[in-house]
Amino acid sequence: MPPPLEEEKQILNTYSKILFDFVEKRSPVIISNGGYIRIYNNIDLYGIDMCIELTNELKKSFPNIGFIFALADKKKNDWYFRKMKKKIKELNIEKNFTFMTGHKEIWPLFQRADLMVRPTLLDGYSVSVAEALYFNCPVIASNVSKRPKGTIIFKNRNFKDFSEKCKRILLENN
Repeated sequence: MPPPLEEEKQILNTYSKILFDFVEKRSPVIISNGGYIRIYNNIDLYGIDMCIELTNELKKSFPNIGFIFALADKKKNDWYFRKMKKKIKELNIEKNFTFMTGHKEIWPLFQRADLMVRPTLLDGYSVSVAEALYFNCPVIASNVSKRPKGTIIFKNRNFKDFSEKCKRILLENN
């Protein structure tokens, strides 16, 4: 079922000017998302850590890369959110990585993105993966669950496999 396209303008009005500027000034743009920060068996369930490392790695080939991690609730496990913000600063990728926080629809961003990633440790049916594919935004996701046709799969928590597949897709499409 396609997203409610008639609501796009209303959804875009919930985004900040900072986010619009980020998307406009960055290329390529990658998106990922999660409901809230969850740690499962001492591992970041949504792979925020992997997304930060990915941005750092891809910045070598794409100095103007932009990564948006949409996080509905940053308050739960706030200690980890602060830890990830510190890591972004340490890696000097503050201009390349941003969080979009709050309960917002993200599907309008897939029309402007070059790639959507889903490096989750566990997953069910991911609406965001289906939405990205609907808008012909390439998707790379972990092999932890059945994924829709067209999804490029990487070995769960295998950063080398993840980053190589992301770089390949970005090189092919940019």
